[in-house]
Amino acid sequence: MKKDRKKICQKALILFFVVVAVCTVVSRAADAMTIPKVTVQQAEEGRITYTLKGDGAIEAAAKSTYLMPGGFLVESCMENGTGVEAGDVLIQFQREQLEKRRAELETALEQAKLQLEQAKLGQKEDAWIPAEEEAQKALNQAQAEYDQAAAQKQQIQEKYNQNVLALLPEAEDYEARKAELDAAFQEETAEVQGRLDAAATGLTSAQQALEAAKKSDDVTRQNNAKAQQAAGYTVESAQLEVDKAEENLREAEELIAQEGKIYAAEKGIFLNTAVTEGTVTTGSEFVSIGTGNLVFTAEVAKEAREKLAEGDTITIKVPGQEEIKTAITQITSGKKQEEGTQKENTQEETVSIKAVLPEGTELSGEYASFSVEKDSEENYQTILPLTAIRQDSKGYYCLGIRTVDTILGEEIKAERINITLLEQDDTQAAVNGAIQPDTKIIVASEKDVLAGERVRIKE
Repeated sequence: MKKDRKKICQKALILFFVVVAVCTVVSRAADAMTIPKVTVQQAEEGRITYTLKGDGAIEAAAKSTYLMPGGFLVESCMENGTGVEAGDVLIQFQREQLEKRRAELETALEQAKLQLEQAKLGQKEDAWIPAEEEAQKALNQAQAEYDQAAAQKQQIQEKYNQNVLALLPEAEDYEARKAELDAAFQEETAEVQGRLDAAATGLTSAQQALEAAKKSDDVTRQNNAKAQQAAGYTVESAQLEVDKAEENLREAEELIAQEGKIYAAEKGIFLNTAVTEGTVTTGSEFVSIGTGNLVFTAEVAKEAREKLAEGDTITIKVPGQEEIKTAITQITSGKKQEEGTQKENTQEETVSIKAVLPEGTELSGEYASFSVEKDSEENYQTILPLTAIRQDSKGYYCLGIRTVDTILGEEIKAERINITLLEQDDTQAAVNGAIQPDTKIIVASEKDVLAGERVRIKE
């Protein structure tokens, strides 16, 4: 009986361990499906490396500029950035088109000369008779008529006075003769007074007409002066057109004499972003010969001013060419006015860097990208990848891992470690916190992990 009971207990115990083993396997399988895998890494000692990138322009320290003549077909053009010697052919214009262009310019010159002659004819003032002269003659006539009527009235008055004085007051017929004289005087005076009044009215009208004529003549003279001035401007403009046409024709003749070639006047680097093969020039294109070393210039963020220094190595890259390493030669700060405003408080602080390219450098473009790598001055004890740095309302932190013993074995959990961010670059940061050299920090995970959660370390 005891033996049977002992066998039963042994079987139950074996069954228990089998169940535990099965549960453990099932639990492990479930964990493998639900617990996130994480990548861990230990903190490193070292310096923060700043990487500054951007775009800039390449220009020659000095250059000679050539203005292209307008209206000519470009047959071939030297590649931009090519080194040249004095006498090298920079641009070749199509010869057949040169002759056609010269004929067009000769016609344009003749037309310009005709327009100049027409403009000169417009300078001649039209003949005109001032209205003041006729008005003055009319006034003189009115004045003469008035003076004549006044003189006649005076004569009648004087004759009457003489006749009255000749009468004898004691004569019997004195009163009768006196009455006759008075009647005749009144009749003659009325007649001449009518003429005098009419002459006075005519004189007033003539005076008013003279004033109006003077004003009219002043307006005419002003208009004539303006017309003369405008005609003068027209002549000047026409003369400029003639001068331009002559210059254009002279350029065409010089090009024909040079077989349509533009030559380099000195040794340097050919700089051209305006003239293209197969196009007709407009007369506003420029090409240049850069002399001396090439200089790279770029604007960077103002925060970079504290990290950069003259002498730092800069890497310049032009598409299709090998990288050029040189040194920053100048760093300058300034202010740039924002477009569309004149307010002083809208000025933006800028920082520009310059680097002289090695002597003999040839480039195919004026624009290039650059990068500068600079180590921090301080050597930090704890540096973590930026992927390990987290932040919440309590501040910066990272997640370490700790191992916990359980009835089912060891479990790995994420543990919050508060840190202080000291300095950072594009990929990593120097921090201060309770992190030992052998502390394993989570730097990546399959999904979001919170402090206290179980994790699996990715091998």
